Amino acid sequence: MDANSPLRTDFFRYRGQSMWPGLQEGDLLEVQPVSFTELRVGDCVTYHTKDDGTLITHRISAIRDTSVHTRGDASSWPDDPTVEEKQLVGRVIGRYRLGSLNRVQGGRKGQLAGVFYHYAGRLDPQRNSRGGRAACLLRGGLQWLANGFYRRGTVRQFGDVSKKSSRYWLVGQRPWASFNHTRGCWLVPWPQSLLIDPARLPGHSQT
Repeated sequence: MDANSPLRTDFFRYRGQSMWPGLQEGDLLEVQPVSFTELRVGDCVTYHTKDDGTLITHRISAIRDTSVHTRGDASSWPDDPTVEEKQLVGRVIGRYRLGSLNRVQGGRKGQLAGVFYHYAGRLDPQRNSRGGRAACLLRGGLQWLANGFYRRGTVRQFGDVSKKSSRYWLVGQRPWASFNHTRGCWLVPWPQSLLIDPARLPGHSQT
């Protein structure tokens, strides 16, 4: 990359579960080009696979002379094969979710974030596992606190209602859930899902 050229930021929609819950389905990722020598263990990077060019976003777990090893935060095993410089799109520096921007940490802070997400993400009410059952029990025990949020929550539509545009459930001015018109249900991201049950939001239908 020419050192005198301006940095170009690209945006990609995240798909999948491999980086749960740090990155979640539908997040808009801000990806900035970076030279291969600037990469650090703990950085989140977006790259194309060698076989079919699929776009992947994972965290760097090790760096070699001409390639890097990557792994999804939700996975216990590194990816195979490694990622070479020609596959690299850039480093993820931010993600937008429900209209809010959060910076994505890299380096040592990114390593620590990856470890946290790997274990904390198991507390997910949507999982059919011991962690999922524990998350449901936790949410049930916190309903006395959640009741205040339900009372304060309001539904707001952005854009043309007839075209099924963006619909959010807000507490104050902050969106806490988005409505999926195709499935007819509310999507509550983690960690808000540890407190808010989407089935209790107005207009939610089980699918």
